[in-house]
Amino acid sequence: MEQFFQLTLLGLLVGMIYALIAMGLVLIFRCSGVLNFAQGYFALVGAMLVWAFASQLGLPVWAVFILSLGGAALLGLVLERLTIRPLIGQPIFAIIAMTLGLGVVLEAVVTFIWGSEGRGYPENILLPAGTVHVGDIGLPQLQIYALVIAAAVFGGLMVYLTRSKSGLAMQAIADDTEAAESLGISVRSILSIAWVLSAVVAMIGGYLLGSIIGVEIAGLPQFGLKAIAVMIIGGLESLTGCLIAGPFVGFCEYMASGYLDPLVGGGLKDVFPYVILVIVLIIRPYGFLGWKRIERV
Repeated sequence: MEQFFQLTLLGLLVGMIYALIAMGLVLIFRCSGVLNFAQGYFALVGAMLVWAFASQLGLPVWAVFILSLGGAALLGLVLERLTIRPLIGQPIFAIIAMTLGLGVVLEAVVTFIWGSEGRGYPENILLPAGTVHVGDIGLPQLQIYALVIAAAVFGGLMVYLTRSKSGLAMQAIADDTEAAESLGISVRSILSIAWVLSAVVAMIGGYLLGSIIGVEIAGLPQFGLKAIAVMIIGGLESLTGCLIAGPFVGFCEYMASGYLDPLVGGGLKDVFPYVILVIVLIIRPYGFLGWKRIERV
């Protein structure tokens, strides 16, 4: 029973991080119809910024997070302005190919600056360690705090999207881009905001993952691919779908690691999100809460 609860907690935590990273994907997709394959590399850059400010420069915690969030926002803004905006009006495939190229470039830049070896955060920047006991079950504080942070960021982003002017403009663009433009909404400005928010939530997700598994140059971008699976399972345009699909995928992934991997010699954990993706696409091609479109031909 203890193993089940620990696997459940880990699965929900990692699933919420998947949901966070996937939310950034949804924001960009809703504004532009583009699937950003560089999202996992945004998480990598964010995690490395936290490590650099904390370990290399020795800054206090508050400065580390302010500078890391600012660096992630600047990265999203610069990349959108220099690489994505010039392609507006071009075939969607060209922009998707650009995001693939951006991912490779970001990984190369990170490797050039910091090397390819994995790293761990210093103690003063980590979430609280130790164990919380619920009855006879020990739950690590690190995962509990990370789960709370991920849920809080998700809630804050939902409030922003439903209460702020620019957040409502994003939803208007998602519903009908031409109608939104006719009402005076600047689609390009909103797209810039979407890329900034996407990079920021990816940085937070990268920090949480780095706190739990360490900052792995080769491993962190793979979580971006799993976030894409979560996005498609939840529904390409649905933020709520991310919240449902993320913990669901994380739970299934860790149940597979705990109970199925020992039976087959390992390996199922890493492919399980994609197995779920295939099954969901067969049953519901538009995901849990995706917009079902009917086209006349």
